[in-house]
Amino acid sequence: GGLRLTGRYGIETKFVAQPKRGKSICSHHGQRKLPTIIYDAAKDTRYVDDVFVVGPPYTRFFIGAPLLPSSLYVGTLCLMDPRPRDFFSLSDCQILQEATQKISTI
Repeated sequence: GGLRLTGRYGIETKFVAQPKRGKSICSHHGQRKLPTIIYDAAKDTRYVDDVFVVGPPYTRFFIGAPLLPSSLYVGTLCLMDPRPRDFFSLSDCQILQEATQKISTI
């Protein structure tokens, strides 16, 4: 299977390439239990060729937190922005973690 954008705001699916599983900025974070923050993906050598970076939605800032119901990785809750950022607060990370926990119980 490929990447699936289940819920989205501000991203039109018709403009987003659907990469194969494991081939997208969103899919590299299942090994971690904490959020992954990338402040400027265009400057990160791991992601400069990523379809979400070089094409729509032209992701620069990315944060992804794994969805782990019963400790089984099922996906990633991602926030992406076409503008790079230089800060994401600890309280913002805690809100994201709380959201992943709530989603994982559904």
